[in-house]
Amino acid sequence: MSKYLVKTGLVFLTTFFVALQSFAQSCCSGGVPISNNLGLPITSNKTLQFAFNYDLNILSTLKDGSNKLDDISRRRLTHSLLFQGGYIISKRWSAEFFLSWIKQERIINQFGNTDNTIAQGIGDAVVLLKYKAIFSNRKKVILLVGAGYKLPTGISDIKDKNRIALNADLQPGSGSVDLITWTQVLKNSKAHPTLTYSATATYSFKGKNNHYLGSQIYQFGNEMILIAGLANQFTAKNFLWGASLQATYRYALQDKNNGEKTPGTGGQWVFIRPGLTISPLQKLTVSLHASFPAYSWVRDTQLTPTIRFNTGFYVEINKVKPSRIK
Repeated sequence: MSKYLVKTGLVFLTTFFVALQSFAQSCCSGGVPISNNLGLPITSNKTLQFAFNYDLNILSTLKDGSNKLDDISRRRLTHSLLFQGGYIISKRWSAEFFLSWIKQERIINQFGNTDNTIAQGIGDAVVLLKYKAIFSNRKKVILLVGAGYKLPTGISDIKDKNRIALNADLQPGSGSVDLITWTQVLKNSKAHPTLTYSATATYSFKGKNNHYLGSQIYQFGNEMILIAGLANQFTAKNFLWGASLQATYRYALQDKNNGEKTPGTGGQWVFIRPGLTISPLQKLTVSLHASFPAYSWVRDTQLTPTIRFNTGFYVEINKVKPSRIK
């Protein structure tokens, strides 16, 4: 095994075990899709990157542990508009910015009555700095590491029609500053150069919202997301197409409210995420992804994702070098 693969594996495994051994908690089974959307593509130096996506998370499966309950009276929908901007600073350094707009819906049907609660507004932002630690053209291996902060730009004190403050899991923002670590490994196939294998580990150390419900302290749980996948590109009908398949593991423990663990939070999930992309222009890519739960275990009783859709586009703008005056 080459020294590049050994180094790559050690860094990735270290991130994994540090995450497992850290004291952790998490929010509800839904949540705003921040951590699993970080990481813009690798491209040439001095390039601006932009991505805009719409994400719909449908939660209509009620579970107690790993047992599915026969209850269809509750449903949750999370609509997210996600904007990402990035800049490739040099061969090793790049920076990324993430901003979201969130609409949360909670629908309860009981005794012939329907209660529909909606909370919407600007979500939290993320600033991420990435470093290319290993890149080998001969071995076709790239290792990137990154770190950044999630900033509490989102609204976290919305009230319902009765002027009662909504729970933390319905708010567009968290009200806390979080530390995020990010690691990604990419490996191109020698036999098939358009085939890429990838592995990504993201870990969020959650801060505290010291103004929850006016006077309480709420802390969403630390969250770990591991993603393994492969992607291939091919040409058809004069367009460049891409097909991908990912497996995502999300690990989360309980939230805390005033230092006490919050019931009905935390769990483990495995999702399968196929995707399709098309590039109608050289620097423009349109994408469509769906996410299906393969396994889930939740603490206590929770609504958990039933299906998720994500669609959007990605564009690059290369810096034009000024021409020399002769």
